[in-house]
Amino acid sequence: MRFITCLLLLAQSALCAAQDEQLEKQTKDAASQGYHIEFIELVELIYGKGFLSQGGPASVKRMVQNVDLNGKKVLDIGSGLGGPVLYLGENYTADITGLEPQAWMVERATKSLKEVQNKLKGKVHFVHMATASSLAPFEANSFDVIISKEALLHIPQAAKQPFFNEIYRVLKPNGQIVIMDWTHSLPNYSDNTKKMMEMDGVAYNLISRGEYLALLSKSGFQNITLEDTTADQAAISQQNVATIESLKDTICQKYGEEVYKDSLLSWSLQRDAFTSGELQTAIIRAKKE
Repeated sequence: MRFITCLLLLAQSALCAAQDEQLEKQTKDAASQGYHIEFIELVELIYGKGFLSQGGPASVKRMVQNVDLNGKKVLDIGSGLGGPVLYLGENYTADITGLEPQAWMVERATKSLKEVQNKLKGKVHFVHMATASSLAPFEANSFDVIISKEALLHIPQAAKQPFFNEIYRVLKPNGQIVIMDWTHSLPNYSDNTKKMMEMDGVAYNLISRGEYLALLSKSGFQNITLEDTTADQAAISQQNVATIESLKDTICQKYGEEVYKDSLLSWSLQRDAFTSGELQTAIIRAKKE
């Protein structure tokens, strides 16, 4: 009987390992999907150097308003090309780690860091996230503040709860998370929003706000608040459309007229999705007590 039990445990362990491996692969695929160099260069042209998410420094500033970062250890999950991290490093005396699953982005961010090193008030370094579905390299209770800007939306739904558990683990007691992320009002998207997602080629693994808050609560977070930023996101998307139109000659010359037309359509559809409320954005804050 004990032998059979051992066999069952070994089989269960092998199954869990296979499931974990598959989940890790899905998470890595989601992290890299759509983010090729040409796409990144185009996004930077529209959003500004170092930024892969909308709103630029003003949006980062809004995220961390009323958060005391000076003297704190900060982790930015999904740091991309490093724009938000470098902004924080120039404005706060914090020790900031930018964590990114794509190695070539870490290299680009590190190069940008060297260019602004003398402007920094705090310490900044970028780390390659070798295991996309966990924060295993970091010990428990390592960070005072953990931020993430429009990055966690790419994580597959099956990996979201385990990943929030990891965030909770590495956050210090009395530490805080500040997340700007996308959600949806309904899982059945309109044809226009489906087209936008298809054109972007990026992994959109969105959930509802209620589901998002439930995941955080289940991980153990307390004092969870949500600040709706959807209307502002729609306005920013409209500004992006105007920027694309103003850069028509540059985009056509560098990437071709077809890319210009596709970009204009994609960002217009995104604006419409935010304007209608089909897609939503919010700044979510919570604490570990």
